[in-house]
Amino acid sequence: MGYVGFVMKDRAADRFGLPHVSIKPMLMRTALAFGMRLPVFLRSTYIFTVYGRALGEYVPRPYTGPALLLKGDTRTYRLNADWPQLLTGPSQLFTVEAEHLQMPDGRYIPLWAEPLKGALVEAQQRAGNGFALPPV
Repeated sequence: MGYVGFVMKDRAADRFGLPHVSIKPMLMRTALAFGMRLPVFLRSTYIFTVYGRALGEYVPRPYTGPALLLKGDTRTYRLNADWPQLLTGPSQLFTVEAEHLQMPDGRYIPLWAEPLKGALVEAQQRAGNGFALPPV
């Protein structure tokens, strides 16, 4: 009954908007320690915990190969930790008149499709001339 009681308390707090200390991290650690499959309600907590840990440990490295950076016109970058600083090889910056999350939308694809196509053709030509792209 202990596990079920914790789950019911946690769900009730979520449902009624009550302040509570989440027991999800404790339940997640317990399930993992016993090799149990994570219940559905813990899976997003688990993956966000993993993402948070990975983000805290990740140190980006410069990329020396050719690159095309498609940037939304409202996008800004942090110093020393984002694409313009990490692309140390031959690179092109193309600014798209769209927000970052709008770019995959069908209405905005024509704004960046031609520069991408040109960069891909150029990369294929370099590869055909014995130029090897660096590993990703």
